[in-house]
Amino acid sequence: FKLFKNSRSARRHLPHILLNLHAIDKQLKPCYLWDAFVADVDEIQNYLNVLNSCGKINKSLSVFSVNDTHFVTQKEHLKNHAEIFATDVINLVDVSESGDKPCMLYDDEKKQALKPIVKNVSIILNMLAENRDVHDIALNVDFSVCNITTLYGALLGYPVLYWYSPQESNSSSTCLSMVPLVVYRVTNCKEETNVPNPAHKNNRLYDHQIFAFSTPKSLFNPIECGVNSWFKELEAKCENSMFDDLTLSRGFVTLPYISM
Repeated sequence: FKLFKNSRSARRHLPHILLNLHAIDKQLKPCYLWDAFVADVDEIQNYLNVLNSCGKINKSLSVFSVNDTHFVTQKEHLKNHAEIFATDVINLVDVSESGDKPCMLYDDEKKQALKPIVKNVSIILNMLAENRDVHDIALNVDFSVCNITTLYGALLGYPVLYWYSPQESNSSSTCLSMVPLVVYRVTNCKEETNVPNPAHKNNRLYDHQIFAFSTPKSLFNPIECGVNSWFKELEAKCENSMFDDLTLSRGFVTLPYISM
């Protein structure tokens, strides 16, 4: 905890963060978005180095920033994820405010929408490869060209991504207001007594959330099959690991306003 200036928040959040880093280490997710508490890049990288030197994570993890938002990743895993992402396995949902309702994007529309996402992920990978010993790897994204919500979802490994037209005057607004949503959560509910945890020698890994994302309920049928296939791949990766008891749950919510 002394690695962070904000030691009180670190004490509260690091156990959860560490489990997310294990999920990256085991290649369950390509990136972790560092939003639990404020820390600078050097603090995060020093923490990762300590975990690696102590053997609490097996692979070397790196930090990069997108418009001042910090992510942690394992470079080879992110590269593999980017190659899969470039294929046609991702569901893309257009939630532009100008639309009457959310709709799926297919074929050329989908490829065109994802083109700046693929380009920026490629830039991130090149920066990580070329600056192996540099901690401050930062990418500034032009929001008028690249949809930041879609980019973040892609980096976090979601099987369903929201997209809205970056050219709209108020592009952060969507057509999801008062639209019923299906909220997917992937958790690990197994009791574990030997999870590496800086705060406690014995720790219970219970109902730890690894992924959380939503889709419009109206698109449940075309999306559900893809989510189930994605989850089965996660389960296969988790065999004989600390994440060998995953649960995919679904809930429903309707919100008066959703901004991205």
